[in-house]
Amino acid sequence: MSKKEQQRLHIIRTAFKVWGATRFTDMSLTTLAEELALTKPALYRYFKNKDELMLAMQDRFVADYTRLSEQLVDAEGDQNLEELVHGFVEVMNLFFAEQPEYAAFFVTQLIGPVGLTREDLGALFRVQHQRLELAVRRRYPEADPELLASTGHFVMFSGVFWSMVGYIDEDLLPLDRHSRETAAIETSIARSYHVCMQGLLVQDAVKTPNFTRVESLSHVGIDGRIESDRILTAISDVVAEVGLFEATIERIAEKVGMSKSSLYFYFKNKDEMLAKMVQRMRMHFFDVLLARMEQFQSVEDRLYAFLIVTSAYMLQNPELLTITHWFRAQNLEIELDSVTRERAFNAFAFLQNALNEGQMRAGAHELVTVVSYLNLYVMHDAAFFRPDISSEPELHRHMRSIYTLSMGGLEAAAVASSDAAGHEGVIT
Repeated sequence: MSKKEQQRLHIIRTAFKVWGATRFTDMSLTTLAEELALTKPALYRYFKNKDELMLAMQDRFVADYTRLSEQLVDAEGDQNLEELVHGFVEVMNLFFAEQPEYAAFFVTQLIGPVGLTREDLGALFRVQHQRLELAVRRRYPEADPELLASTGHFVMFSGVFWSMVGYIDEDLLPLDRHSRETAAIETSIARSYHVCMQGLLVQDAVKTPNFTRVESLSHVGIDGRIESDRILTAISDVVAEVGLFEATIERIAEKVGMSKSSLYFYFKNKDEMLAKMVQRMRMHFFDVLLARMEQFQSVEDRLYAFLIVTSAYMLQNPELLTITHWFRAQNLEIELDSVTRERAFNAFAFLQNALNEGQMRAGAHELVTVVSYLNLYVMHDAAFFRPDISSEPELHRHMRSIYTLSMGGLEAAAVASSDAAGHEGVIT
């Protein structure tokens, strides 16, 4: 490796360290240059701009992920399901333990549309997805086809999420080395594996919700539509026209028909404007969600109502995924305001009680983590694995599988046959 290549690698690793400490919400070249004891012009001798550096960081991430993943991709095809799932979650835990900054990088830079444009990463994900789904089909050949089709994504999403959750918790920034100790890694591997195999609920028999009743009472109609907003519409339109990272504020202002300064007229800056928009969208979602969830009493019914309302809300607002990805691409860290935070905790008080009583594979302090897992799982599934679903009956059939897997894990597939898929009861 030449001296220039060595310096480029040093810059890449330093960028992961410096920017990763902010979960990639602050990616200042000035800060990076200061950490490297270089001037910005000197930095440009190795990377012509930030985009080129970001691409090099993606290349490094993919190369390291591929290196660790080879054992799963190249493993013999006769591995049983348990070995395959355990191997996957072990790889993911070791991957993030080796370089904790990769967790935040993956969430902010690769988990959405950008990751899908990486053919090398996409090809690797597809191989892993197919291997996992094939192993489940061999193990549970009589399982419901709708559920089987969701198993590969379930294991991959769950394995990745629960492997990296300790490294994206803001309480661990700057990253605490205790999370990389052998005992902590082994505990994380065990939890990730059990969530994949047995789901989130810890019970001898996972009670299923009254699917039909919850679906009927959780219908999201016209009241679920976000009020028309010129800026939100413009964001969606511009992203569709020029792509996620070329959808600048200037282009959005032009689409709205005003200058950039006029767009900011009622706000201090871009961040405040976008924060107000996000807060308004969150409040509307909680209005819709609480009106449905409050009708139910059991943990199972409320959890299923949450999944149904979240997915139906996106069905009513198809532009929401695009807008959400755009907000993420702006590298904004928008905290919940006090009113929204209170409403959110009230909505999930039942879930906090379940965590307090040890009914779930998560600690009492992990309410936000569990809600984030379920919300992101539904959103990721909607964006990349069921984009063709356009009606409520289709959505309900699919969400029953999502609930069954997230709460009962792959072992729930043993009894979730085609005949049983439409019945309420118990997954033993």
